[in-house]
Amino acid sequence: MVPERAAGRRAAARDRRNAVVRIHAAKVLEVIARDRATLFMGVPTMYIGLLNFPDLDSHDLSTLRL
Repeated sequence: MVPERAAGRRAAARDRRNAVVRIHAAKVLEVIARDRATLFMGVPTMYIGLLNFPDLDSHDLSTLRL
């Protein structure tokens, strides 16, 4: 097997995607913290909603990469 393909398969095995159907800040923050997400993709409105969430500081978002 080509080393690059083997590395890609190992990365894919660790890859996990969660989709939240409706954007509720509490649920999104819970999923990020629970699954130790490293990436969150969204439109600017979603980020604004999360940043303005009153209970933002109680969720561990330290795994997100910027």
